[in-house]
Amino acid sequence: VEGPTSSFECAHQLGKLCENRHLVVNLIPYNQTDVKDKLRCPSIDHMRKFQEIVTSYKTFCTIRRTMGADIASACGQLVVAKEKEAKQKERQKEAIDIEDAALQTSAERASKQPKVVKKSSLVLATKSATEKPKSESDLERLVKPLAIATSIAATCFIVTAAIFVRQSRR
Repeated sequence: VEGPTSSFECAHQLGKLCENRHLVVNLIPYNQTDVKDKLRCPSIDHMRKFQEIVTSYKTFCTIRRTMGADIASACGQLVVAKEKEAKQKERQKEAIDIEDAALQTSAERASKQPKVVKKSSLVLATKSATEKPKSESDLERLVKPLAIATSIAATCFIVTAAIFVRQSRR
């Protein structure tokens, strides 16, 4: 990253630190993304000079070759693109329910703020799975499947333990 850590003074410090040790220094160019920081990668000439300084201390130093930076698909760049894509898809999932749109007042229509936003079925399914049961019958309905699952798990544990004990005796 362009800045104090890529100065030639830092290159000398790094070279002295790694001198007489069996180390490999790998300089990794920063792949610029559309983040607010606007970090930048030093020029290739600057990186080569940095590499020469570190190498002068008899330390093996390489500059990693970047692949995909020219088409914005290098490490870190795809993550930013995927996050933007996910946000756009989330916005598209929200839609005004046609029945609710008919009930809007003229002031709401003018401000173009939907009164009710219909959520996707995935959001509703997740929400209903985390909500508390509404009555005792909901809890009772869950008891039998959970008891069966627990019995199966216990049986598997006992069978596995028996097989393990039998094999350890041999």
